[in-house]
Amino acid sequence: MSEFLASVRADLLDRRMRPFLALVVVALVAALAYALLGGGGSASVAPGPGSLGTGTGPSGINVSASTSANHAAAEVTGSSKQRGGSARNPFAPLPGSQSSSSPSSSKSSGGSSSAGSGSESGVSLIPTGGESGGALPTTPKETTPAKPKARYSVDVLFGATTAGTPPQSAQLTPFTELAFQEKLPSPQNRLVSFAGVVSGGKQASFKLVGEVILRGPATCLPTPTECEAIALAPGETEELERPPVAGPSEVFDLQVVSITPKS
Repeated sequence: MSEFLASVRADLLDRRMRPFLALVVVALVAALAYALLGGGGSASVAPGPGSLGTGTGPSGINVSASTSANHAAAEVTGSSKQRGGSARNPFAPLPGSQSSSSPSSSKSSGGSSSAGSGSESGVSLIPTGGESGGALPTTPKETTPAKPKARYSVDVLFGATTAGTPPQSAQLTPFTELAFQEKLPSPQNRLVSFAGVVSGGKQASFKLVGEVILRGPATCLPTPTECEAIALAPGETEELERPPVAGPSEVFDLQVVSITPKS
């Protein structure tokens, strides 16, 4: 037996076994130190249920002793009944807590996540723009009603005559209250067409239909060189001569009698 122990001792003291022997010694020392220091430390004491409301919690939240064991208020280490309580809305205020939010935000605390976060921090969130249609209404611009267009009643004298005959001596046909685009002397034998009143009600305009030769004080429209229509004031007479197609030429007199505004 002594020879066996001497053989083991010789093997352990061999140069090649010294690193392994050192590792074993270090492991034993570490295990002994852990057993002495770790096991002999003071155990942490879990706070009881009645000590929840004594500490200073987050701003605006005060957990009182009125919390029920069947309704989970928070995860507390050491309480076996906390994990067995019914689920609660994380955004709803805790029982007995004093919220610093406004009444409008506290009412909507059980809704969306944005409203719940606003009730805890005391900040009321107001949506602006976006797809939810939160844009602020704009005040409609006041529109000025359009000024009513003035209407006029135009009376004229029109008829066939001979060239050079004075207007007061010609036998002309009266036409009262001309309609817009009314043809003179008739729709079948038209020479001019009534085109309305110009110059602020001071002149009556007539569009020329076909080729005519003008003699008189009429104003050519739109320009003197491009005479597509003529304008006459009350009391003025214009002589119109139609070039002959076969036979003698035809002469007509157009006299504006009056231009009266309508109410």
